[in-house]
Amino acid sequence: MATPDAPWTITHSPTDTIAPAWIDSPNIRGTLDILQSCILALIACIYTALHLDVPVKTAWHYIFLYKLKWVAITLFAPEIALYMAADRLRQAWNLRSKLRSLQNTTPSDPDLIDIDMAYTFFIIMGGVRVNIDDILSFPELHNKAFRLFESMERPYSVRLSPRTVTWFAERGHWIPISKKKIDDKSKADYFQKILVVMQVIWMVMQCIARKIQNLPLSLLEVHTMVHVVCAIFLYLCWFRKPLNVLDSEIINPGDFKGEIALLVQRQFYPNMSTRLALFPPQQHPDQPPPPRRGSLMQPDRVTPKPFRMNIDDVSRVEEMQLLEEAPESSSRNWIGWSWMRRLARPPAYERLPDTWANPRSGPWVKPEPGLEMWPGDILPSGLLYHSEFAHIPLILSEQFLHRWDAILSTFPFHNREALVKTASFVKSADDVGPQAGQDLFLARLPEFKPVLDPAYRTMPFSEGKRNLDINFSIFTESEGVFGLLGFFQQFQWLAGLALLLSGIYGGVHLSAWNWSFPNSIEHLMWKISCLYIAGALALYFVMAVLATAVRTDGTTWLVTYIAFWLALLVYMAARLYVVFESFFSLRRSPAGVYISPAWVEMFPHF
Repeated sequence: MATPDAPWTITHSPTDTIAPAWIDSPNIRGTLDILQSCILALIACIYTALHLDVPVKTAWHYIFLYKLKWVAITLFAPEIALYMAADRLRQAWNLRSKLRSLQNTTPSDPDLIDIDMAYTFFIIMGGVRVNIDDILSFPELHNKAFRLFESMERPYSVRLSPRTVTWFAERGHWIPISKKKIDDKSKADYFQKILVVMQVIWMVMQCIARKIQNLPLSLLEVHTMVHVVCAIFLYLCWFRKPLNVLDSEIINPGDFKGEIALLVQRQFYPNMSTRLALFPPQQHPDQPPPPRRGSLMQPDRVTPKPFRMNIDDVSRVEEMQLLEEAPESSSRNWIGWSWMRRLARPPAYERLPDTWANPRSGPWVKPEPGLEMWPGDILPSGLLYHSEFAHIPLILSEQFLHRWDAILSTFPFHNREALVKTASFVKSADDVGPQAGQDLFLARLPEFKPVLDPAYRTMPFSEGKRNLDINFSIFTESEGVFGLLGFFQQFQWLAGLALLLSGIYGGVHLSAWNWSFPNSIEHLMWKISCLYIAGALALYFVMAVLATAVRTDGTTWLVTYIAFWLALLVYMAARLYVVFESFFSLRRSPAGVYISPAWVEMFPHF
């Protein structure tokens, strides 16, 4: 039997009893209804809303772990995804504005390229890479760059940064990626995004309706609402961004190979900026080598921490050189060489005194792969090899020669005699420089200024970037965990944004300050966790400033360092607890949590 009053329950279903003409939906919901709506909203807000960079490794398990890592980050720290989305939108918008402005001032060919937000998003997310397989040489590759390429499969390629794409456009070189190709690589459509937005809007609407009718919310709904607001923001920022692009478009440099070679030399070979110098090229076979003007102060001021080998280390390096493979071999054949090369580093080295080194002069040498260039040797192109280590040659590879042929074909530096007199010396700030002048080392030329930047967007290539645009290693290598203070000092707007978002995240969860919890201990832990999350970044700033101030006091610094890691563990535990308690508190909730406004269920949702 049944009663017409809602809610009502059918105890059995006789065929001779007629139901009323209209039956309202019940105004109650079960625990499963809350879990289902919140979990679906969380999935929609996190998994489907994340528009990540193109992965470097495309095996299914790498892609799964790559996405799973960012799902976990967004679940426990959604403000990181918020920053990433806002920053990417700004970069894409600025790149589109610059390219369109250049497009209006160039000939008609670039007009065939549709510069829209999808195009610029595709570039910023790593959708375009340039083949550098024939100009990337491994023997002299910087150690940091070596780590980027040693696990990469051939052909080697690099990811273009927005600054490089703009520079190419200024020089008349455009990246021809069609809208159809971008759409083909993207795995999402607008219909899917609209469905997700519908679920998100329903979640917001039912929470507002509950507050209007003075019905309590569960902690899980509060937690879900935080991610709902984040999801709305993510979709607004990424609505035109391609989704789940698994492979980049690899292009051959062609007309801009010289520009690519120059940028490769600048970013991946900063250690060579004081090892290579330019002289006037050889005009005829009988021409004597040009005289050298002057060398570098030892230790030089460009390459960090140069050292001199003792006799045992020189022998070790000579033995290592006998073990190396042919120069045309792949990167994997150089792994052993690079590993052994790093063994001959401090503390086996001794610092050289701060004196100006005597330059060694050598003969012209032929540009042949496999040739050993000794310090002072010079190629017919005018490229001289310099080293304060007389026992370490530069081994020419085919890729090295191709790279420099491309560079000097596009940037010949015809005025080398004038540049050697006018370019800034490589010297310490308080030194007047060499009295007899200085060779035209690459470090003296702005075109080869070594790249050392905390933001990938200002580097020629964004190789090594993984969604976040900040190169944290720049700050943490010398100062450890407290080096991030330098990052926040340089990006003050980001520090303010991080403080604001962390405060909002903790503050929204603190709205449950006076709510009913299963017990007083869980209630207290909730308050402590939310307060700690809201103020943890400010606490880090205080600890970092303190650690910097007491750097010379080893004991105090160590105590501060240990305190930081303890604070970090507490912070991680607080994040975990907020998520855990949001679900676990459903086991003992007020009865009003299960009363639902019936009209809300009329709207489509999942």
